[in-house]
Amino acid sequence: RGDPRRLEKIASAPDAFDLVKWMICSDPLSRPDSNEVCMHPFFWQDERKLTFLVDFSDRLEREEVASSSILLNVERDAERVVGRSWDRKVDSALLEDAGKYRSYDRSSLRDLLRLIRNKRHHFHELPPKARLLLAPL
Repeated sequence: RGDPRRLEKIASAPDAFDLVKWMICSDPLSRPDSNEVCMHPFFWQDERKLTFLVDFSDRLEREEVASSSILLNVERDAERVVGRSWDRKVDSALLEDAGKYRSYDRSSLRDLLRLIRNKRHHFHELPPKARLLLAPL
């Protein structure tokens, strides 16, 4: 009953994990109401999730690297979010194409978001294999 240790079964689905963890919070006042549950990213369509990531990447691009608290917070949690190197989770066709145009720091969450944004904006320039991977979005 409300035991966060049981969440390991959905740990591979971060949106579900986050929502359920919030919903079973031991403090009832900290739990979401029904409207908050319905607005959670778990219920977003893929296009909305992608748009959010692209918009957030655009926002990060406007930040001053040395002084941005947003960038510092994003990168502080990067390893927890994507591991030590996100390239292991990205298809090789996308990585190969990405390397043609710029270099990416594969431990940086900002650079992963930049890759997502760039591939979305230049979707029609991708090789056919890479377009097939992303076509549903």
